[in-house]
Amino acid sequence: MSDPTPAPAAAPSSRALPARPAKPPASPLGRVVGFLASYGLATVVLVLLTFLVLIGTLAQRHMSIYDVQRQYFESLVVVMDVGGVPVPLPGAALLIGVLCVNLLLGGVIRLRRGTATAGVLVAHLGILLLFGGGLVEYLFSDKGQMTLREGAASDEFSSFTDWEVAVRERRTDGSAREFVVPHRVVRRIEDGGALRVTAKELPFELRLSDWVRNGVPKPADRPDRGAEGWTVQVKEVAKEAERNEPCVYASVLRRDGASGAQALLWGGESFPFATKVDGRVFELELRRTRWPVPFRLRLDRFEKEDHPGTGMARRFSSYVTMSEGGADRKVHITMNEPLRNKGFTFYQSGWGPEGAPPGTPLYSTFSVVRNPSDRVPLIACLVIFLGMLLHFGRKLYRHIVATSAARVAAQEATSR
Repeated sequence: MSDPTPAPAAAPSSRALPARPAKPPASPLGRVVGFLASYGLATVVLVLLTFLVLIGTLAQRHMSIYDVQRQYFESLVVVMDVGGVPVPLPGAALLIGVLCVNLLLGGVIRLRRGTATAGVLVAHLGILLLFGGGLVEYLFSDKGQMTLREGAASDEFSSFTDWEVAVRERRTDGSAREFVVPHRVVRRIEDGGALRVTAKELPFELRLSDWVRNGVPKPADRPDRGAEGWTVQVKEVAKEAERNEPCVYASVLRRDGASGAQALLWGGESFPFATKVDGRVFELELRRTRWPVPFRLRLDRFEKEDHPGTGMARRFSSYVTMSEGGADRKVHITMNEPLRNKGFTFYQSGWGPEGAPPGTPLYSTFSVVRNPSDRVPLIACLVIFLGMLLHFGRKLYRHIVATSAARVAAQEATSR
């Protein structure tokens, strides 16, 4: 029996498919877009954000929430001290910006269109809407408080942490004109240095220097120190940032070059500092930033219910009158039922004075928020829910159809 002769190799078919042409290399812009839209970048950003949340939470043991927010979550770069070595890290503001670009490119623009990805697209748009609402809140919202005693009324609220310097001219007819140095300008001297402020209506230039974040005036030990016999006793910065009362030196520099009055402005002062320039009376005041409200609130009655046998408040609420456009409306503000009107929200947040004997008039404190995007988080969450419902609902429907078809096929095979 002879060995089989190997069969000749088959000739290549003339009908074979042509080779796929090589994909041209991506342009530099295409590589950048691909990197920004990649899953890898999204993973790294999310890991870094998680790490920032962790170290920011731990930092609240010795820092206020206000300082943690500014240092870790509102900054582009965070510098950490690791064994005396400064280590720079991207801040949350930078990371969220990169994440938005990644989500827009990879989750919206470059996403394959079709019924299979419709829910994913809607969910991604909802997340972008949530980020957009947060940006609007950061740039344009105001947060503070309004404190009213029974019978008192107000149409403005003050900031928890922001401070401004007011220059008020008292006129002979009893009226007043006010010039305000806003917080965004005042904060330039928080880390040292000086600031010169001028206005064409003022006969002097105001110089602000030696900002102290938390302090209290004390008599100067020497007459050549301080201002008007007063200097600053520096206090430890409070963990609750709203409890800090800053100090700053203010010098009045006349237009003719002569030096005018010098004052130590203190955030806890009850009365402004008054000086006279060219026969005109001016008052200088360091105060919390104030914002107007387009309606007026009057506290009619404050109610408080204590826990039985204790002096601790169980619940408290305020009955107020809201005056707007010549009409009055009675409103009941409780801890769980805020007042919302014209983009402003008033929350019942506090009362006082605590421990006062019975019959002492009480005051009520409202936390006030003006946020143009107040409803955006709710809308964004509904959009995200709709996207997830579309995506997973489609998968559930396809699973039910496939399972039903398999069951019918199995029954038919059994019956044969």
